[in-house]
Amino acid sequence: EDDVDLLRDLMARARSGDVAYYRELHALLATLTRNPALELFVDLLNRVSALFLSDPTLLEASTISASSHAHCAIGEAVLAGDDGLARHRMRKHLLAEAEYLKAKARTRIELPRPTSDEKRGQRVAFEMLREIAEAGWPVGSLIGSEKALMERYGVSRAVLREAVRVLEHHQVARMRRGPGGGLFVTEPGVAATTEAVALHLHRQRITPAQLFEVRTAIELAALERTIEHLDDEDVAELEAALDAERHASTEELRDRVHGVHTVLATASGNRVLELLTLVLLRLTRLHQGPVPRRRLE
Repeated sequence: EDDVDLLRDLMARARSGDVAYYRELHALLATLTRNPALELFVDLLNRVSALFLSDPTLLEASTISASSHAHCAIGEAVLAGDDGLARHRMRKHLLAEAEYLKAKARTRIELPRPTSDEKRGQRVAFEMLREIAEAGWPVGSLIGSEKALMERYGVSRAVLREAVRVLEHHQVARMRRGPGGGLFVTEPGVAATTEAVALHLHRQRITPAQLFEVRTAIELAALERTIEHLDDEDVAELEAALDAERHASTEELRDRVHGVHTVLATASGNRVLELLTLVLLRLTRLHQGPVPRRRLE
């Protein structure tokens, strides 16, 4: 009943135009699942979607009205217990939002700006990150030597090294010492993202069952796209992953058991599905116990 009251209150505010956050329904529905992992990933996707907008607070009145109408229609289906209708209306609403983003939003996200209360080193790291992103993320290129960077940003060695630590943690750049050294752009990875998510999951006491509920949704979505777009190269990589798993020793199995999942996610052709799958696979490994020994044939 408390959930029903929350949903009805949101719908009433949507009808009267009193909803400040245009994705509040999506956040509320995620909360009502009682799965903190689902809630976390919905929140992440909500935030990332907003980064494509120049200013989410400046949405046209017609867009806000259409969104509110769709939210109320979804809420009515949820309150009626009609999961088929709720799913249909949510899919229709999300597709409409996707079309809006394609037509109105940036083709690339706008990186968030550091706040004034952040340390100087963090602000310098953000400045470097923006420059790297604007340059198209040229992996392997030299950003500058330590001395040159200190002069460019007008900071001390201590501040610069703090900025470098931030960039290295997020796999943005890495400092090489010695002759020919300096700060170089690196290939971004998922390790830092996974660590941050893992901390949140641990704090929320998220269980493996809750995590796998998210994995199931993400990997099945990736699988559908993979089957539609599978080519000869994907087939070869899938066969190689299967062969590696088939011939892995007990010690090697932990590292190779998710190889097939990784190949399938990559073959989907959707970078977001691939990223989410990689993060979820790494999180799954944190929950894994010892790999069971193979039975002798």
